[in-house]
Amino acid sequence: MRGSSLPAHIFRGDIERGTAELFIEVPEDEHRRAVGMVADVAHELLFVAGDEYGKAYVYSTRTKAACAEATVATYQLTDASMFVKGS
Repeated sequence: MRGSSLPAHIFRGDIERGTAELFIEVPEDEHRRAVGMVADVAHELLFVAGDEYGKAYVYSTRTKAACAEATVATYQLTDASMFVKGS
């Protein structure tokens, strides 16, 4: 699965076939970001790391509905306004 930066649409693909399709569409007015994710296959949940403001989202992989939204700990690491994204 791969998330887009803004809006945070989530795509599901097959690397061997080279195909991808929209899996979860986020309404344009929600301004969510998807910068990282992990699937809990056993519980049919997708955890998505949101944005520089500490947002996180949980979706049902079965229904594709949002299950939860939370703000997790945020830290100010610099005086400059910047966002670091790992690869």
